[in-house]
Amino acid sequence: MLLTEQMFRTKHDLHAHDTSCIKMAPDEQFLWPNVDPDQMRPFAFAMILSLAGCTQFPELDSALSTGAQDADYPDLVPVQGLLAQAEPRNGTPEDTVNTLNARLANLRNRADRLRGTVVDASTRRRMQNGVDGT
Repeated sequence: MLLTEQMFRTKHDLHAHDTSCIKMAPDEQFLWPNVDPDQMRPFAFAMILSLAGCTQFPELDSALSTGAQDADYPDLVPVQGLLAQAEPRNGTPEDTVNTLNARLANLRNRADRLRGTVVDASTRRRMQNGVDGT
C-alpha cells in the first residue's frame, strides 16, 4: 500500500485489508502516518523553494531603450588618467583635521548649553505659585 493511499483510508477501509502493522488510537477517524517532524523539514523547505520558482520576473529587456540595447560597451581606460581628471581636494589633511576639531568644539559647546536648565529659578517660582501670583 502506498503512503498516499494509506493517508486517506478510513477505519472501515482498513478492516478489509491487513491491519496487523497499523496501530490506531480508538478515537482516530483517519489514519495519518507517523512521520518525524525533523524528517519533514527538508521536504517543507524544498516545497517553499519550489514555490519561489513560480514567481513572475519583470521584463528587464523592455526597460532598456533600443539605443541602449544597441550601444557598444564602454572603453576600458587606465585608472591613472581618471584620477588625473578628478577634482583635487581643497586643503591639506592638517586643514581637514583643524576644521573637524573646530566643528567638534562647536558641537560640544552647543550640547553644554542644551544641558542647562530651561527655566530659571524666578520663573519656576512664579509657575509654582500660579500665573497671577497668588
